[in-house]
Amino acid sequence: MIEILVWGSLILLCGFMIWAIAKMAEATGEARALREKAEKEAKDAKAAGTVMAENRPPGDTAGRLQRGDF
Repeated sequence: MIEILVWGSLILLCGFMIWAIAKMAEATGEARALREKAEKEAKDAKAAGTVMAENRPPGDTAGRLQRGDF
């Protein structure tokens, strides 16, 4: 009886550890995706700021921002 209890506890512990590792890997993947998205948005914002800082007519700047080719 005690042997069944010990083995059952070990199986539950191993199952929990596998689940926890899977959740950590999932969270790491989500964090990596959020970081990459933030880096892309920062790059785009910097490029847009550069376009706005250039000496251009207002229509040209607005057109370039709308087309996304800054």
